Amino acid sequence: MQTAEAGYSHARDGGVDESGPSQARDGGVAEAGSSHAKDGGIAEVGSSHAMDGGIAEAGSSHAMDGGIAEAGSSHAMDGGIAEAGSSHAMDGGIAEAGSSHAMDGGIAEAGSSHAMDGGIAEAGSSHAMDGGIAETGSSHAMDGGIAEAGSSHAMDCGIAEAGSGHAMDGGVAEAGSSQAKDGGVAEAGSSQAKDGGVAEAGSSQARDGRVVETGSSHAMDGGVVEAGSSQAKDGGVAETGSSHAMDGGVVEAGSSHARDGGVDEAGSSHARDGGVDEAGSSHARDGGVVETGSSHARDGGVDEAGSSHARDGGVDEAGSSHARDGGVVEAGSSHAMEGGVDDAGPRHAMEGGVDEA
Repeated sequence: MQTAEAGYSHARDGGVDESGPSQARDGGVAEAGSSHAKDGGIAEVGSSHAMDGGIAEAGSSHAMDGGIAEAGSSHAMDGGIAEAGSSHAMDGGIAEAGSSHAMDGGIAEAGSSHAMDGGIAEAGSSHAMDGGIAETGSSHAMDGGIAEAGSSHAMDCGIAEAGSGHAMDGGVAEAGSSQAKDGGVAEAGSSQAKDGGVAEAGSSQARDGRVVETGSSHAMDGGVVEAGSSQAKDGGVAETGSSHAMDGGVVEAGSSHARDGGVDEAGSSHARDGGVDEAGSSHARDGGVVETGSSHARDGGVDEAGSSHARDGGVDEAGSSHARDGGVVEAGSSHAMEGGVDDAGPRHAMEGGVDEA
């Protein structure tokens, strides 16, 4: 018997679909917005593609080969232990609750991403670096900022709670609000409470001489925002869907968070400290060079065309991920570590192993 509730799509073959998930098939159990539970996989609360008996809970994706993935994690493989939304727990790294890529003994919990260098990231936070403490869904806690429950970019000791975004300079943001700044109080989905303003229940407050075009939001302090971009601040230039140009950074075509003179182009994110970000790359720091869709070039690593996380001089090309310690990764391969060679699409060449197409 098929069970379809409240706006679900395509419950088939005895699959159980609850609250909005799509395409539970072949006896898979899909709950609360998850997609494509297949072949007896258990997918709960928004997860995607639990296959082959993998256990995926609460929004996780692609639990395969007996890996244990919980609450929104992605790609727990080969016996790695990934919990609650984490991605790619490998080599004994401990990743919990939605964290991604816990490497080198970093502790990542509950949805955090890229806990590196001993940073502590909890519950959905992303990129806890340099000892920053990020909790429950926050992103980019840096320099000791405290971010809680889904907040984004808590910097300089700002306190962000429950889904708020960009609490900076001691602002308090609650329950889905965005950008509480300078002591402003933002509640329940409001955006940009500034200078002690109180924003409630979904209100928005673009202020101070903004220029806003075609769907953009919250241009503040003379920033120029075009075509769907968000939060150009302090003279930053943001074009076509980019977000958060700050402090004179140049952001183009969908890039995010150019700060401190960093150059962001075409969809890149978080160019800081003079790093060069191009075409969809993320987090160029400390002079790293990131091109076309690559992510997290640090310490002089070279990232090209969609690769991720080139560190310590590793070379990443064309869609590869995680070249570390001099590993060479080409054309779509993933996780070349410790001198492994990955070519055109293979995954996980480790410790001098050679993976080819």
